[in-house]
Amino acid sequence: MEYRNRIVFAASMAIVLLTLCALPTLVAQQPPPQGAAPGPGGGGRGGQVPCKPGETVGQHYRSIKVMTDLPCAELQLAMQSIAASLGVGCDHCHVTGPGGGFDRDDKETKDTARTMMKMVADINTRDFEGRTVVACATCHHGSAKPQRTTPVAVEMTAGQAAMAARLRQQQQQQGRGGPGGFGGPPPAAGEAARGAMPPGAPAAAGGPGAPPRPAEPPKPTETVDEVLNKYVQAIGGREALQKIQSRVMTGTVTLRDLQQVPVTVEEKLPGSYRLEIQSQPQPQSWGASGTAVWGGRGGGRGMQGFQAQQVRRRADLGAPLSMAQRYQNLTANRYDTIEDRNTIVLVGRTSEDTTEQLHFDRESGLLLRRTVSTRTAFSPIAEQIDYSDYRDVSGVKMPFTVRYASWNEVQVEKFTDIKVNVPIDDARFAMPPQQPPGPGRGAAPRP
Repeated sequence: MEYRNRIVFAASMAIVLLTLCALPTLVAQQPPPQGAAPGPGGGGRGGQVPCKPGETVGQHYRSIKVMTDLPCAELQLAMQSIAASLGVGCDHCHVTGPGGGFDRDDKETKDTARTMMKMVADINTRDFEGRTVVACATCHHGSAKPQRTTPVAVEMTAGQAAMAARLRQQQQQQGRGGPGGFGGPPPAAGEAARGAMPPGAPAAAGGPGAPPRPAEPPKPTETVDEVLNKYVQAIGGREALQKIQSRVMTGTVTLRDLQQVPVTVEEKLPGSYRLEIQSQPQPQSWGASGTAVWGGRGGGRGMQGFQAQQVRRRADLGAPLSMAQRYQNLTANRYDTIEDRNTIVLVGRTSEDTTEQLHFDRESGLLLRRTVSTRTAFSPIAEQIDYSDYRDVSGVKMPFTVRYASWNEVQVEKFTDIKVNVPIDDARFAMPPQQPPGPGRGAAPRP
């Protein structure tokens, strides 16, 4: 009941707080511009004061009258979910900038958004017992205006074409030959190409005279231990991995805006990490050491909750030997494909609200992809990390290309040099002094 109330309450107030989704770092750490209205907290507390452990939205934000039982630390994450679903920033609904006010209702989009969110909350409450089955992303898919017409087909990927071929073969064996309409692929194959029928998903039940269901893909026969052991052996073996205690990786990174700039990653076991990107107009850096996590432009700021998790999951030097400890309830979930490579997918949780899928190449055993899903009060937020171009470094294969994507960021790191067991001063992982706000400074994309 409590979680259902969060969803219902969210419909009335989420847009008032939408500014937190796109600029959480500015709201959390910096004063508002001169002449701007105070943030949602108001009254001297507001978003400028970090949430205390166990504090609720109602306790922290004086001006919020609904969704008061939601943990304060979850609020920014929920707002990011809304922004990701619509592909918008704060100014889509709010009057921002000098002279603006987050509580003003000058824009029609703000009232429209409230109406739509009430509708979503009503559907979930009335028809799905309060579970978040329908969300903003269900219709919007990153667009402020949902499409009203059906999409046209696109070419299949190699993996989808292979699945269509298997379906055709099954249909021929069942005596179901013939095109699926105007010479196109069979309906089931078309659904697979559009992502409507992922591998392992049950087909819809048919009525009298309906064609038989295609055979479901086989369940994995490999155990979790077998998959992880093959991975460790594929990258060099346990003994070689245990010898590596640090590494420094240098190269270039291509950002979402197509900037291509130098990048340096430094890691030191057991858990120290630093990522530095020489972006313009200001360089960006993130780091983690012990319980401290920080990041930002021109110096950085302390991070907590979801943003801290985003930084920590990039630190994967020790991951191959600690996967069983990193993930709760790790299971061999299904077979899948990434482009033309057959994979086996392990699924596990890193926290109560975060689930990861690990895609391993069935032939080589190498880790190709991690997909991360973090639950919010609205709909999950997704991240994806792809690993490729594995090369030998001191007896251990390491990916020289790493692609990270979230709802608002893309970073493609191409390393030209990786050195291991390099002495790294612990001071490299400490948060640098924060510089005062200035042109180009402020909120930085998360790594």
